[in-house]
Amino acid sequence: MYTTTCPNTSLRLAPVRTGAVFMAYAREKSVTHATLFLLHLHRHFQEYGISLSGSVIQTDNGTEFTAPWNSRKVTAFTQVVEKCLGATHHLIPPGAKTYQSDVESFHRLVEEYLYAAEPFGSEKESLRKAVLYQASFNCTRKNSYKGDTPLNLVRETYPGLPLEALVFIPVILDNLLVPYKDELAQLAKVGTGSTMCLHFPGKSSVLDKPASRRSSGGYRA
Repeated sequence: MYTTTCPNTSLRLAPVRTGAVFMAYAREKSVTHATLFLLHLHRHFQEYGISLSGSVIQTDNGTEFTAPWNSRKVTAFTQVVEKCLGATHHLIPPGAKTYQSDVESFHRLVEEYLYAAEPFGSEKESLRKAVLYQASFNCTRKNSYKGDTPLNLVRETYPGLPLEALVFIPVILDNLLVPYKDELAQLAKVGTGSTMCLHFPGKSSVLDKPASRRSSGGYRA
């Protein structure tokens, strides 16, 4: 249960093959917050050698993911997907929630077993409970549909991967505006068809794939 001190918007990425879920919170729904989520998650994956190159990041048509239908601009979110992750941003048909079945299923579970279970007394407490729930969901809870825990399914591709790789610490994305100000400024300068290089501490990602315009709009990877 949320209190007035807790953010009321959550962003989640749910890889389909493994059933894992990664989430963060925001005080408003915007393309800036969605972009911050991907940048922060990308940094986390880099630390463990996990690549999303060649993946498809599927979202709905929300304005936090895509530009208006009559705009030729590509959002910062799509730029990060295609130029930073090396993935493809795919938009589902409007209103087609069945395309997001894994994410919708997690919405139901997290509402029932985390948010509705007991009230959160503070923002700090809500984040602590969120990370515990996510760690259990990704590392110890067997997904009956997929036949194993998300951690074990990920280890089929990345043998010996430490469980910390699937314990993405939920954060308040509003608090990342300053730490990622250089990356956000760089994204604002990048135009369609340009190249982009995002530098993280001890890491660098050079990408040369031009952004492409999508015509229709939790994530699913």
